[in-house]
Amino acid sequence: MGKNYLDRYEALDALRAQQSDAEVRRLFVDALSDPFWSLRRLALNQLKIDPKKDGALVARLAEMAEKDPKPSVRSAAFEALDRLEVKTYADLAIRALEQERPYSVVFAALEYLYRADEAKGLQYAERLAEIDNNSILVSVSQLYAKAGDPKYLSFFDKALMKTTGYPQISVFSNYADLLIKSDEAARKAAEAKLAGMAANVKGGLSPFGRFGATNALASLFRHCQSTGLKAEAAELRKMLDKIKAEETDPTLLRYYGDF
Repeated sequence: MGKNYLDRYEALDALRAQQSDAEVRRLFVDALSDPFWSLRRLALNQLKIDPKKDGALVARLAEMAEKDPKPSVRSAAFEALDRLEVKTYADLAIRALEQERPYSVVFAALEYLYRADEAKGLQYAERLAEIDNNSILVSVSQLYAKAGDPKYLSFFDKALMKTTGYPQISVFSNYADLLIKSDEAARKAAEAKLAGMAANVKGGLSPFGRFGATNALASLFRHCQSTGLKAEAAELRKMLDKIKAEETDPTLLRYYGDF
């Protein structure tokens, strides 16, 4: 590859599907040590690794997750370990959660820890749940939805309001996923609350929040339809129709056409 950073980046990106070629693969492995952090991150995101055969490379990813000077590369290394379903570096993730300050790394380490040790991942998620940071709240809400324990529903009462902007949609979506795994009483109480949050009223939620609430109701509606909960589905249909009838934001109305 050329000496110019942009040339190397474009070459790697163009060659990502040709890693069966030994020379191409060597380029990706070498890029893990590139002086430019964005090339190291690109290699982490695109290098194909078989954990059963490439133990040395897996260990290299773990080293990068702990020692690379750039937070975005450390987070990408944790994400790569997570994608590979490697479960042997829980202690590394715990050290990151105890010591790291950049939330991008905390977010990735938490996701990986849940993969490596579900109980420990939830333990640390509970410690992070009070932090007012969009990325952390999204990550915690995602883990709680995966865990499927109704005891985590109370987390969303605050998280839905503390999250702002586009990430708020993800928290609403994770809330719906957890509600789908909850009992009928919990679902129905939440559905009424979501309908109020989705309403286009003075002093209400931003368009991001209203869309998130409406999208959550739509997910619950599809779940009830597909599982034969006809009465609950009918009530949700009424809620969605009312929300659409009262909404005035043209962008939201365009998205609501799918509901």
